[in-house]
Amino acid sequence: MLGQELDALLMDRLRELKDAGLTLRPKSVMGIARALLESHSPHLLMENGGSVEIRNTWAKSFLKRI
Repeated sequence: MLGQELDALLMDRLRELKDAGLTLRPKSVMGIARALLESHSPHLLMENGGSVEIRNTWAKSFLKRI
């Protein structure tokens, strides 16, 4: 799970992109989430020993919340 702060950052960024007219798809959400985590908390990513695995179903859950 993402912390509330990172979750809010990701949601804000996705809303900005959607409001700018971009069509968001799971793959784009996955890329944005990965970039955000790599810059703020890379230790959370599974490949760095953390518990967050960015998957298609995970990205779809974010899209539903926008």
